[in-house]
Formats: sequence, structure tokens, C-alpha cells
Amino acid sequence: MKTWQRVFALLALAVAGAACGGAPASPTPTAARFPTATLVPPTATVAPTRTPQPSPMPSSTPVALGEPYTHPAGLFTTRPPLGWEVADEEDAWTSFTPSEGGEWTFFTITALNTAVPLPEESLQRLVAGYLQTYAVEVEPVETKTGEHTVYVHQHWKTDEGVMDYRLLARQDGAAALLIELSVPIEEASQARAWWGALVPQVSGNRSLIEDKPPYNALRAFSCYDDFCSLDAPVGWYRTVTKHDMAVAYRLESPDGRAFIETVVDETGADLSSQAARKAAWRLVRQFDADDAQELPGRAAGSQFFGEAEADEEANGDGGDFAWASQRLGMEGKTHYDVCQGQTLVLLNFVATDDARTAYENIWDTALGSYEIPWWEQP
Repeated sequence: MKTWQRVFALLALAVAGAACGGAPASPTPTAARFPTATLVPPTATVAPTRTPQPSPMPSSTPVALGEPYTHPAGLFTTRPPLGWEVADEEDAWTSFTPSEGGEWTFFTITALNTAVPLPEESLQRLVAGYLQTYAVEVEPVETKTGEHTVYVHQHWKTDEGVMDYRLLARQDGAAALLIELSVPIEEASQARAWWGALVPQVSGNRSLIEDKPPYNALRAFSCYDDFCSLDAPVGWYRTVTKHDMAVAYRLESPDGRAFIETVVDETGADLSSQAARKAAWRLVRQFDADDAQELPGRAAGSQFFGEAEADEEANGDGGDFAWASQRLGMEGKTHYDVCQGQTLVLLNFVATDDARTAYENIWDTALGSYEIPWWEQP
């Protein structure tokens, strides 16, 4: 299993007063038009400096690389450090580790289809969202941006000691490669030499990457207070907002055209079916679009939820509906459940008009993996 999947944990969120408990029509992304959310600071970013394309740093340390490697789907080719072996091989990435290294020592390549070419700010946001995955204490060293590239160098404090971590994101069309190297700080000199040798020989296959569904790498994601869990895209940026007792966790696409959102509202009052639906609409209008209007006939049957539609018995007093915001030019899909009679949990997918089709697979994956463990409790 990839390192970030083993160690992923949500950032601690200080929410005052909260109780415990097909391709787009245009090749250029449109500007984000969603309501402003409170950003959760990335765990691993600093203000970038503008430079030419980041280049590997020279070193006199001898470098020895292993045999050539090609990803099973042909997404990329590389040569790992000599003696490093494949530790994890998935649809979108491969991780290499030394035979005697810990889980924080790795060389990883991830290939993502970003649906559209990302402008500089969006590529930075992709990297920021990706780095939110790692729950570590970070000491920034350097961040650089170049034409279609973002380079990050950091020191991480982990249970295996301080690690020297580097990441380079580079994009060709809608094909993005994220190249990572993490080694103990004591091996930083060797890491510098490896980095200078590894990066130039990593090559991505643009056409094969762009043939993949948008944001084809996933990670586990939990909503507030672990009321629910689902699979969501790697690189989508996490934010948090709060209204009264309701807390929303949002994952927004780097291009700002879509997001997946969970909302947990611990109402403190018993909710009937009618009250739950009314409360769900209130939350949508609070968090997403104050002019949201229902799209009749769009929230029933396979055309909306497909095979992943929630079981009626498990769903209890829950339901679903589709809606549109004319003012914001976006549509949303909302699924809601009532947990323990008094807690309302929403799962939302919201996208601008030009992104709904491109990101439909994101919603299908999220809903298909969506779980509420509270149902298992007596």
C-alpha cells in the first residue's frame, strides 16, 4: 500500500462551539464560482518564488540507478535508485523502497489526468491538495514554480525521524506527473544526488494518461467526527466551513470547477422524513448556493445514482435530490441520511455547467464508496 494511504489522517480542525460526536467544451478552466470556504492551510506549502523550470541540483556524490521500469498501464517509465524495489503498484502510481528502508523512505511516481491543462495557480493548488494527504509536521525548505512545474523541498518530522522530502509536479497537456523522493535527513546528500539523476529520466505517456478518467488516483476521506467515509480524488484541496452546528468538509478540484462535500449537522432534535428533507435543503442553500432550485425527476433512478443508490432500509429517513443555481451556473446532487434520529449527514457533488460531464466519474466513485458506520451500531 502506498505510504500516504497508510498514514493518512485528517488535519485537526478547530471548530469553535462544534459538538463532538466526456471532456469539457473549453480547453481552459473557468474561474471558480463557488461560495468562499475557509481554507485549511496546506501541511506542506510556502509562498513560491518565480524561477525558470526547476532543475535537478548537481552533486559530486556517485549515483547508481536500477533497471528501467515501465508502469503496467504504460503511464510512465523510470529507473529507481539501485537496490530499490517496487513496494506498491496501482492504476495511477508506483512506489519504490529500499529493501531495509522504513515506510517513510520512498520514491513514488503518480500519473494524473487533470481533465484540462491547469494554469499555474491551479497546478500549485493540485500540489497543495496532494500534500494535505500527509499528516506530518513540516519544515519548509524551498518551493519554486516554473512553466508547467511546481517544485517543493521540505523536512518532515515523522515517527521514523526527520525526513528529507522533495516533490516535482510537471504537466504536459492534461497529463500531470508527481515525482516524490523521501529519505532520512542523514542521507540528504545522497538524496540530492539521486534527485538530480532520477528526475530527468522520468517520462510520462501523455496520451495514455489522458485516456484515464479525470483524477484517476483516489484516497480515503472522512467527514466531520467520522460520521461517514468515502473515496475521493488525490490532489483535490480540502477546506472546512461551519454554520451553527453544521460542519462541511469540502474537496475542491484544482481548476475550481467542481467539488465533493460532506456536511454533518448535529441538530439535537428528532428529524422526521419531512423535517430531514427540509433541513437538507437549508444546508445546501447555506453552504453551496442560496438560490438553489430543485431539478424535478433528476434525483430518482439509475440516471442519477446508478447502482450505488442507497438501500431504502439503511437510508431510513434519508433521500436525495438534484438542484441548480442559475446565478452561479452550476448544478448539484445531494444525498442525505439521518443518523441516530438527530444527526443529518449530506454528501454533495457540485460542478459548473462545463464540468458536470467531465467529473461525473468522481461522483459515481464517491457515492459507490460512501459508508456511514453509525448504521452498524445498535
